[in-house]
Amino acid sequence: MKVVISFLKPQLPKLTLLILCIVGFLIRTHGIDWDSGHHLHPDERFLTMVTNALKIPRTFTDYLNPTTSTLNPNNVGYAYFVYGIFPLFITKMVGVWLGMDNYAQITLVGRAVSALFDTSTIIAVFLIAQIFVRKLDLNKNISFFAAFVYMFFALPIQQSHFYTADTFATAFGAWSIYFALLYYERNLILWIIVSAIFLGFSIASKVSGVYLLPFYLGLYLSKLRPWAWLKERKINTRLVLTILTSGILFSIALYLSTRIADPYYFESKNILDPKLSTAYKTNIANSKHLGSGFEVWFPPAVQWFSKSTEIEYLCQESSEKCSLIARHFKLPNDKVLLNNLPKFISCRDNLPCRLRIHLNVFGIRNLLVFGIGIPSSMFLIFGTLILFLKHRNYNLLHWLVSVMGLITLYFTTQMVPAMRYHYQIYPILAVLVGIGISEFVQNFILKLKPIKRMILLIVILVVVCGWGVGLLRIYSVPHSRITASKWIYDNLPTGATIALETWDDGLPLGADPAIMKGKTYKYVALDVWGADTEAKWGVLKPLLNKADYYIATSNRAWGSILPLKNRYPIQSKYYQDMINGVGDFKIIKEINSYPGLCLPNSKWCLEVPDQWSEEAFTVYDHPQVLIFKKNN
Repeated sequence: MKVVISFLKPQLPKLTLLILCIVGFLIRTHGIDWDSGHHLHPDERFLTMVTNALKIPRTFTDYLNPTTSTLNPNNVGYAYFVYGIFPLFITKMVGVWLGMDNYAQITLVGRAVSALFDTSTIIAVFLIAQIFVRKLDLNKNISFFAAFVYMFFALPIQQSHFYTADTFATAFGAWSIYFALLYYERNLILWIIVSAIFLGFSIASKVSGVYLLPFYLGLYLSKLRPWAWLKERKINTRLVLTILTSGILFSIALYLSTRIADPYYFESKNILDPKLSTAYKTNIANSKHLGSGFEVWFPPAVQWFSKSTEIEYLCQESSEKCSLIARHFKLPNDKVLLNNLPKFISCRDNLPCRLRIHLNVFGIRNLLVFGIGIPSSMFLIFGTLILFLKHRNYNLLHWLVSVMGLITLYFTTQMVPAMRYHYQIYPILAVLVGIGISEFVQNFILKLKPIKRMILLIVILVVVCGWGVGLLRIYSVPHSRITASKWIYDNLPTGATIALETWDDGLPLGADPAIMKGKTYKYVALDVWGADTEAKWGVLKPLLNKADYYIATSNRAWGSILPLKNRYPIQSKYYQDMINGVGDFKIIKEINSYPGLCLPNSKWCLEVPDQWSEEAFTVYDHPQVLIFKKNN
């Protein structure tokens, strides 16, 4: 027995990490076919269509040629494509290998691969935390706490259930950070080359991987230590040459890995020509414009109008002076904050002064409340304070955390601070939460008696993982739109006319003939997103008069438009009257699927209504469905 214990003891950390990875992967693949093959995630549906259309090129040379490659979306009928191709390439290869390269099954392949990549992020978090432990002389348990909390973070669990690019980009980014820290710790150039390769893969998955670049600038500055040169008035030439060589190798490896993993970011097949693709730059510019400001009427952007204050530094009419103008949905008119500000450029010829930002804390709230959960957020704040106040020998690790903060701050100044845009900082957030838990345990729990200590530690871990576990409930029950479809077939008469909103999935979904009962329905499509003009309502009113039922298959439309009373005075009142039951339609059925903790084989269930979160957190895998009937 002693021999077994002596053998297992040094292997315990590896065994623990292995268990965390197995459990993490099972969590991420639980209910993997959550929409029962209906493709209810629009971004995922788009990637599925593109992946299905792609063909593996015959040669590597063909693959590298953006103008002819059959793996380039532009060449297979999808000219508007703003993602990296690398996740699709990986999924396509796995799908071909498994014989699942078809529209019906490639989504499941993508979800499984997505879950696998995010499981690898658990390992990267563990290893990054170990470097924090070694460099800052922290408690070794931090690594396990960090991996544990990341395993149960809600956003990674949800994103792992989707076939999208985010899990791939985050995993590659986390591994790149780990190997960069390894280079920082051990001074071996091999590790910075490996780091550059993974960073290139992250960018080839999603171009937002470039937001990590400031971290690498800090890495080389921490190696060079120019502030020491100024103090000593002496330059270490050998060190400069070593760092310069490392930087050149890093740049070459980064360029080549990005170029090979996604050749279609670039204009030509010439690997020595770094010119970016004109088509890709146009697509990115168009994408940015669609979420650029309050004057845009793009439906997916409307949700952000009520959550953002737009600040613009611009010219006033008949004036050469600039002012700060604030726009918010609660302000009936633009509000002039400051007049006669210094000009960036002349206001002549209606040239704008060159500044526009958005103040938006909604994204941070979503990150803290829904992305990682309130208990983890409390430990995140505590861990960050401990890192900066207790460990004041500031180094690259502090800069790494600061870069994650700068990324968050950047999205706070954007009109669209979607939760998944912050996804790449989650591995470092997990490390900070791990530090917070460990310090709390060290300072407040270890002083207690063993039994109380164990009970409190278990309570902390259960509370921290509770939100992630609760999210799993939505993958354990039928999708709300599937439940709603069954109710519609059971209760709505055949031949009824159903009004559905554009930019959302319609109901009822196709189902088993036994469920459909031979019923068929007529449909009218309502474009509710345009400005409240007479022309808009001249189109909508006849359609609404035809409809017997009105089905809001999520809160995408009414949840976005209802608060915008200044922008949608008629549409918002129409929704409010419907909800209050005094309009043309009244609610006859509400179907929800909330995260929660439920006892098996019991009616007891603690549900957490989360419809006040970011739209994208609910409308794909657990939307609220409202069914209205014409009011007599």
